Amino acid sequence: MRARPTFVPNAGERLMTIRELAAYLRLNVKTVERMAREGRLPRLRVCGRVRFRPCDIASWLAEREDRTCHGC
Repeated sequence: MRARPTFVPNAGERLMTIRELAAYLRLNVKTVERMAREGRLPRLRVCGRVRFRPCDIASWLAEREDRTCHGC
């Protein structure tokens, strides 16, 4: 049996809600909910609620930016 990974938050890092992330990404809340449910966004479950670490979202965005051709 594998041990569950332990989550240790960065000092001062506040977790984002689905609504906060949707506003940040300028996406519809339902779109963010669907992406999280499908595993397309890095997420955490805290007491049964979905939350997002800003550093994980920043990394996720950076990965996608590298794949995008800007002005090619």
